[in-house]
Amino acid sequence: MTFLKRNMNHLWVSFVFSITLFLINPLSVYSQNLDNDTFLFKEISSWLMLFSIISGILLSIFVIIFSKRLKYLPLLLTALLFCIWIQGNFINYSLGKLDGHEIIWHETFKKIWFEILIWLIIFAITIIFRKILLRNNNLILVLILLLNTTPTIFTLIKNNETKPDVSYLQTSGEFEFSETNVIIIILDAFESTTFQHILEKYPEYQATFKDFIYFSDAIGGYTTTKPSIPFILTGEYYKNLEPINDYISSVENKSIPYQLKKHGYRIESYPYVPVFSSIYDNQTNSMSSKNRLSQATQQTIISGIRYSPLVLKPYFIARYYHGFDYFHKDLITFNTRVNEVVISTNKPMFKLFHFSGAHVPFQLDGKLNWNNAGYLEQAASSLVPVKNLLTELLVAGVYDKSLILIMGDHGVFGKQGYSTFPLSNIAQPLLLAKKSDQVFKEMQVSESPVTLGDTSKTIANETGIDVIYPGFSFFDKIPESRKRIYYFYTWEQVNWSTTYLPTLYEFEVNGLARLTSSWTLTGKYADGQRVDEISYGDIDFVNLLLGK
Repeated sequence: MTFLKRNMNHLWVSFVFSITLFLINPLSVYSQNLDNDTFLFKEISSWLMLFSIISGILLSIFVIIFSKRLKYLPLLLTALLFCIWIQGNFINYSLGKLDGHEIIWHETFKKIWFEILIWLIIFAITIIFRKILLRNNNLILVLILLLNTTPTIFTLIKNNETKPDVSYLQTSGEFEFSETNVIIIILDAFESTTFQHILEKYPEYQATFKDFIYFSDAIGGYTTTKPSIPFILTGEYYKNLEPINDYISSVENKSIPYQLKKHGYRIESYPYVPVFSSIYDNQTNSMSSKNRLSQATQQTIISGIRYSPLVLKPYFIARYYHGFDYFHKDLITFNTRVNEVVISTNKPMFKLFHFSGAHVPFQLDGKLNWNNAGYLEQAASSLVPVKNLLTELLVAGVYDKSLILIMGDHGVFGKQGYSTFPLSNIAQPLLLAKKSDQVFKEMQVSESPVTLGDTSKTIANETGIDVIYPGFSFFDKIPESRKRIYYFYTWEQVNWSTTYLPTLYEFEVNGLARLTSSWTLTGKYADGQRVDEISYGDIDFVNLLLGK
């Protein structure tokens, strides 16, 4: 009998086990998050196949060696595979979304008894009926494969026609600039008042931003990223009166990058697939090999979180936040490459950088070292690559002629920020602005009533393009009596894929945003309509937001 025939059963169970863990389970996770996926699965399938083959070879060697002493080892692997399927599909723990929040593991482990009971029953049945089951092990493996793959295939077929085209971004030109630049740097979740505390702790940033105006009373438009970016790039508000994705598509041609492109600018975005992706000149239809490996690793880790027993979930979650593709890696990577800045063209250029900024999890300190030192230090860490970029632009001789806007897309909700009440905390993101040839002896501080929606108007004015945008330029003298609008809503991860945003609470801000007296609830919008009735519960909710 040849080696292959003698060990066929061992090879079969080893490769089914490996393919399930490294290909089928990641595909299952991907298929259940199609609305949130920013890539096509085929882009990472070759890496996942490679993981499966390597794992299959190693596991085959292990099974062939040890099954001589442990006859039922292939059957035990089959039982383990069935347990993993049960675990991922029927045993759920309320771990929350993967947003960096602290998981109270000791509370979660109180429910582990149910999982232990299920696993004990499966292995007990396996041991009791081991002779019968071992004879039918190959058939059982086929059934497990069908259980794992059938729902996934059905989901993919059902959603194939509705899956939108996916664009990727080339990052090779990230540090190539023009003699004339419009640069927007967005630091996610960077709250304005925190910047003032950073200046006290790290006074060197006074020199870094000496030519900038710091708008201490700026407000955003929304509580999270998805509607905030279109607001920044168009100046127009979304009011939940039409599906959010339809709205984003409808305003693309009005966006400032689109209009600048019409006026001869090269338009680029880094480092993620952005809103209005079809506009950008550095888009591509295929993912880079580096990103393929990164996404393949990430999908494997996410499937590990879902399918692993509870005792292993902390390990996989730690790998998700601190492993190969940790959340704030963009800041580190950008900072290590920032000395590559070159002037490659005289064609005017628009560059949008969106960094992880001060978003949870808090992994870095103000010196960009790996250290969970809290929100302020994480925010400070995101200023390090910004400072070094400004230095490199100065050395390259294009700093003076560049319009540079540095902002948060929104503030932070909860206890991390430094504003006086929750609504101000989330509604007041960082905003720093420097126009071409703007020079000061020290950084200017302005309480001008600006919003992030004034960005497009500012850029249009400063570049001289003949396009009208709502609002004011940051550099205009804005009336103190200006009334500003802000929309608050409570966000869940599922809202990335919902037709509408959660109920929008519309506030009018008349005066300094840091004062509760300046805020008035004017109404709310939900699922395509304005809701005029303000309930007592709404008033209690607003008072909570205002810290009353």
